[in-house]
Amino acid sequence: MAAYRPRPSAKQSTPVKIRTGNVEQELEAKFKSAQAKATKVGVENLTKKDIDGLSSAQLKELRGY
Repeated sequence: MAAYRPRPSAKQSTPVKIRTGNVEQELEAKFKSAQAKATKVGVENLTKKDIDGLSSAQLKELRGY
């Protein structure tokens, strides 16, 4: 009798978030939010969720480069 092994399943994909409205405005609002949080708690304490979707230029600005 063979040992139980789960069947290989299809690789699960990450759900795609569909942006509504003006993408540039949403990204700018997210950047402003990250800036405000960085002022309160420090840049090093921002989470992945806080900075996800920001451009490299915006990240550099947050870090003060």
